[in-house]
Amino acid sequence: MFTSDKVRSIEQLAIDLDKVRDTGKRVVQCHGVFDLLHPGHLRHFRAAKEQGDILVVSLTKDAYVRKGPGRPVFMEDWRAETIAALDVVDYVCLVDASTAVECIRALKPHVYAKGQDYVDPVLDLTGKIVDEASAVREVGGEIFFSDEITFSSSNLLNRFSDLLSLEQKSYLHHIREKYPIQDVISTIKDLRKLRVMIIGDTIIDEYVYCEPLGQSLKSPLVVHRTISEERFGGGALAVANQVAQFCDDVHFVTVVGEHNSHDRYIQSRALPNVSLKCFRRSGTSTVVKRRYVYENVEQKVFEVCDIDDLEPDEELVSELVAYIERYASDCDLVMISDYGHGVLTEPIISEVRHRAKFLAVNAQTNSANLGYNLITKKYSSPNLACVDEAEARLARGDKHEDIHLLSEALASKLDADRLIITRGKQGSVGFDYKEGVTQSPALASQVVDRVGAGDAYYVVASLCSALGVPLDLVSFLGNAIGGLAVQVVGNREPISSVYLQKYAVTILK
Repeated sequence: MFTSDKVRSIEQLAIDLDKVRDTGKRVVQCHGVFDLLHPGHLRHFRAAKEQGDILVVSLTKDAYVRKGPGRPVFMEDWRAETIAALDVVDYVCLVDASTAVECIRALKPHVYAKGQDYVDPVLDLTGKIVDEASAVREVGGEIFFSDEITFSSSNLLNRFSDLLSLEQKSYLHHIREKYPIQDVISTIKDLRKLRVMIIGDTIIDEYVYCEPLGQSLKSPLVVHRTISEERFGGGALAVANQVAQFCDDVHFVTVVGEHNSHDRYIQSRALPNVSLKCFRRSGTSTVVKRRYVYENVEQKVFEVCDIDDLEPDEELVSELVAYIERYASDCDLVMISDYGHGVLTEPIISEVRHRAKFLAVNAQTNSANLGYNLITKKYSSPNLACVDEAEARLARGDKHEDIHLLSEALASKLDADRLIITRGKQGSVGFDYKEGVTQSPALASQVVDRVGAGDAYYVVASLCSALGVPLDLVSFLGNAIGGLAVQVVGNREPISSVYLQKYAVTILK
């Protein structure tokens, strides 16, 4: 059989395997990423083939691989071609999902083969082996665990490839030496017990995917054609949903417009463990940000915002203050997500500061509030302040100050116990009065969309800081979730706790 003939769609392969079973032959399936093929993989395939007659290897598509910067090294077609070149392998297919469950149901293998790493399902952070085992039993198959020599592709790539810069390798070596992987995982799992309140602006994010038709004959502009549209819950709602991936008890307080409130949509987007409390602001609409995106390259072309950033009236302020007075002190952490659209006024902020056991603040600068929503203008004495570099420099009024000096000076001005400045592709810099300055490199290589990455970092930094996690570990986890978040379009989906755990384990191997 020629190599190219081995690679089949799942649909076609399901038909082919039905014919194979009719002849009495046994089908064995292996599944994985198989990014860097090594002797351990080959021995695993051989051991699996001994359990039957036909060996099928299913591969996770690139879009679902969450293994760290630059992964997968080899795109899905190359991985399929490489596996198909092995004599021991009879068929190869690509799985358009994060798990092999539906593929197993379609292919109906007699045997599903996994390595020794999966014998104890408790050690599988994703929990996928449990679901896959259930699917195997559904189709009348059995699980086989090979007992061959094992290597770690991630360990080999992290240490010996050029995927990571020297700075990243040195940094990860420091984290690896200081914090055992199990301690890192335990830290993430410990976040589950926190009771968290988020207060801030809800934003409806709309993505309009389009393609250019060409320049208009009558004016100097490029005309685009709409292909499809998507809508996400953004702003503080996205923050609340991200917190809900790590914590069981999440309380979200927000303000919607009197007109075009989108309140039903907001309620539908809030995750089940998010307790939602919406207040209405008279005379306004809920903020909507509509982004036009060139679909082929995920490049933003234009943005239109529907914003009524009037300050809330005295009655609404009084209601918010009373609500915060009643419930904020019951939480371990209160997070403010201030997008500068008029919701958070001094009486509300003052009440939060008075009631919060641990206060984390993020005040963002955007085109609608440039110069008006500086973190230094509204906030003082937070336990954690988190801003990006541009926001930090605006708050300090200094364009060129050394970033380390800037972090310490801004923390002093805010009287913050801890301050973190996110810097995009340059990572982050943090300052803590007890621990000093910490600098961490970015842990992302493939960037699909930067929207939401800063919020994801802010969430992990806030939760970990509330638990008293050291700043250098906080920065590592923040950059890790940021590296995952930039691979997702906008706020399409939050990053799960399991994904962060898996990412941390992979990159620290």
